[in-house]
Amino acid sequence: MIGLQPTVLGLLVPVLLLVVRYAADLASNWFGTAAQDRFSPKQIMAWPYPRVVVLHMTVLLGMFLMFSSFFSGPTLGAEGQVDATKGVLVVLLMVCIKLVAELGIDTVGFKNVSVTID
Repeated sequence: MIGLQPTVLGLLVPVLLLVVRYAADLASNWFGTAAQDRFSPKQIMAWPYPRVVVLHMTVLLGMFLMFSSFFSGPTLGAEGQVDATKGVLVVLLMVCIKLVAELGIDTVGFKNVSVTID
């Protein structure tokens, strides 16, 4: 069989690592810096939206590129093997775009922008 075999241990370890990571982040960034006293619940709820917009735009742009004539998706090579080079290029392009956008949001976005919701 091809691929990974999901086991309880194989799924439990990443989940536990995520729980530990976010618990440490909550303790150090939320309670450790008393952020709950400095920011309103509306500001906290609005902070993820720039990342969500970047994520959705990346997905839509990737879908557009995959269905365009230039990136027509996997084709059969000379030996009958699937050539997924075009698809891999699209994925790498989308990862790079999202990485640059996330770095911009992290370094510039939250320092200079105050988010308000009425």
